[in-house]
Amino acid sequence: MRGRSLWQTAGAAERRGVGQCEATCQPPRKGKVLTGPNQCRPPPDAPSHLPRFCRVVPETPPQPGCPCGILLYALNMHLTITQGGTVAVNPPWKCDQCGHPIQTVEDGWVEWLNGMTDERSEGTLHELRLVHHRNASPHRERATACYHDEDEWFRTNRYTVADLPLSCFVGPDGLVTLLAWLADKRFADPNQVLEMIKRLHVPNYEAARLSFDAAIAGGAFEPRSTPTYYDQEELAAVLEWMREQDAS
Repeated sequence: MRGRSLWQTAGAAERRGVGQCEATCQPPRKGKVLTGPNQCRPPPDAPSHLPRFCRVVPETPPQPGCPCGILLYALNMHLTITQGGTVAVNPPWKCDQCGHPIQTVEDGWVEWLNGMTDERSEGTLHELRLVHHRNASPHRERATACYHDEDEWFRTNRYTVADLPLSCFVGPDGLVTLLAWLADKRFADPNQVLEMIKRLHVPNYEAARLSFDAAIAGGAFEPRSTPTYYDQEELAAVLEWMREQDAS
């Protein structure tokens, strides 16, 4: 690994598709976020859009000699390669059609409905969804796989389907794309875009989002912010509550 940055090493591992570093260690594992002083800091060459520190307590530490495993373990994130470079992502995501996990960026597809009938673009987009790419879909043999049924939508609402690979929406460039949609007021319901931003760009949000109400009712944490806009401490509390429910 001499002469290569930690991020280059981790990126090379991700390209090999095994999530392991050159030291042939175990895949990076996730840690439990704490409010205490245990802190780990990414190196100076880490991408600037990542958080500058995170707080973790190791559950099962990576093998010794694996810097990329330690870092990804600490950040509770993974790396993927896009046209914009190496970016951090938070898989798996839940497919909005079939409910099965989307394990990698390459397996994901983002789609929406276009109702524009004239030059006006404001408020003409609808039903923003994250689904499986056909090749990764459990229903790939179906005509529509996990995608919107364009024929049905056009017949009932005169909507057409627009879509792009998930890779277009991760990393800083993907975030800017989603923010531009908000600025241009393209979606009739801007909350759909805000939700996609949280799912793709807020660590732990996707894993916890479907259990918010149950975790709060179960006393996991006392909400102190706008519903669904929870910080990392609150999200960690939800994940801990989920683990406790699974163990009981």
